[in-house]
Amino acid sequence: MKILFCASRASHILNFHLPYLEYYKNRGWRVDVLTQGDIPPPLCDICHNIKFEKNLFSPSNISNILKISKILKDENYDIITTHTTLAGFMVRAAAMLPPAPKAYLVHISHGYLFSEEKSSKALLYRLCERAVAKTTDCLLTMNKEDMALAEKYRLCKNLHYINGMGLQTERLMYASDTEISMFRRSLNLGSSDFVFACVGEFSERKNQKLILEALSLLKGKAKNIRVLFAGTGQTLDFCRDETERLELSQNIRFLGQVHNTSLLYRTCSAVISASRSEGLPFNIMEALFCGCPIIASRVKGHTDLLNEGENALLFESKSALELSEQIERLIFDSSLYNSLRENAFLPEKYTIQEVLPVVVSYYNRTVPSEQPVQTSLHT
Repeated sequence: MKILFCASRASHILNFHLPYLEYYKNRGWRVDVLTQGDIPPPLCDICHNIKFEKNLFSPSNISNILKISKILKDENYDIITTHTTLAGFMVRAAAMLPPAPKAYLVHISHGYLFSEEKSSKALLYRLCERAVAKTTDCLLTMNKEDMALAEKYRLCKNLHYINGMGLQTERLMYASDTEISMFRRSLNLGSSDFVFACVGEFSERKNQKLILEALSLLKGKAKNIRVLFAGTGQTLDFCRDETERLELSQNIRFLGQVHNTSLLYRTCSAVISASRSEGLPFNIMEALFCGCPIIASRVKGHTDLLNEGENALLFESKSALELSEQIERLIFDSSLYNSLRENAFLPEKYTIQEVLPVVVSYYNRTVPSEQPVQTSLHT
């Protein structure tokens, strides 16, 4: 039996899908990956390295669709599972070219890049998803808004809701007071500093620049605010320049790629996310598991995980002013802060132990030899 995992970047496979690759390899399956970048053995058997272009209709991507079509034809997979908007569209478009692959094709939406808005960009993404709907045997969504969009635009007849890809909580080991103290000293953090963490790729969608704008509005009010940005990406240099321009260098630390996120979350006082759109974000799940209060934009994915006034404070994703007001509330209202912290926890239904059996059961719908996986998760 052969299964192919597809995503636009290798980091996506490494961050979200290793337990699934391991599941099938442990059962003797041939496990391949199609992505940009390398996934080395023994994590997978073959990695098809495709250089995806962000411009969906670039000549390179048209050529890539033909390459992918040949791979699907030659390899004759039993199951194909696609992830991320770009790879998800291109692999399913390739599956439309004759001869059609026999594989059972499951697409998981990690957050549609469109909504009900009438912009040309939103219309283009909707048209792309509708164009490949017929090749999608099973569609899984992970937030309520995306589920409603998939139903409205009939993106698949076989449509289901899942609780994300499952958080591997064993990664988030407890950090000792000594480790936290050493980490704070390494970042030159004072004992009175109120420390926020912001974890994620630097991009327009993640919207880190809004956090900088909000902090600039708080100058003189809360000099002990510190924000630890963890991650790399396209807008990192812009955010560094903005930090200098807004004279926020004393408030900001750029940490780059952080592997011990558990230590980061347990060091900080709270977490900020200013994303414009999400699927079901791991950074918020990790923060909740580590008991962190959260300030987050009021967007899909966030609102599926967070309850305003219970474990989080929310704000409009375009409003630096509202974000600054929520930061100020959290810092100066100790009873509010303590209440949010007491209610910051992650329900078990979002853990890998609960989610993996559900996702695998959808993958295996056409595999006679695989018995349904038992789970307590209701979808």
